[in-house]
Amino acid sequence: MDVRDRHVWVTRGLDSHGVVVSLQRQDIEDAQRALRTIYSEALDHDWAGPGSNAVHLLTLEMAQRFLSALPRGMEAPEVNADPDGEVSFDWDYGRDRLLAVSISLSGRLSFIYRNRSVRMRDTLWFTDDQIPDELVGLYQNLKR
Repeated sequence: MDVRDRHVWVTRGLDSHGVVVSLQRQDIEDAQRALRTIYSEALDHDWAGPGSNAVHLLTLEMAQRFLSALPRGMEAPEVNADPDGEVSFDWDYGRDRLLAVSISLSGRLSFIYRNRSVRMRDTLWFTDDQIPDELVGLYQNLKR
């Protein structure tokens, strides 16, 4: 493939040459495909066992918007459906380095953050198709 055929996104960071680039957003497109597959598997109540809730179409749409809103420098997360009907996004970097976010159909973001000895659990809101700055900051701390 010719480099001219690729999308090139310039991110906010700088390398020794003054620019950090990311070739394509293929990982986000893959996550979107995985999300649609997961949704099709979680359409019915009890899909994950007795008492589990189906993922609502509005939750799927909110999750798609969340993925599309991820900043260019942020890697695509692992995507899963939760038994409570929410969609979860996980950035797992191994031993005690995790950011796990669940999104509801209302845009509520419940998250768990572990970075070595720092542990946090809280709720934020996904509004106006903007990832909360606090969440982006936690992700950036994981990458350090």
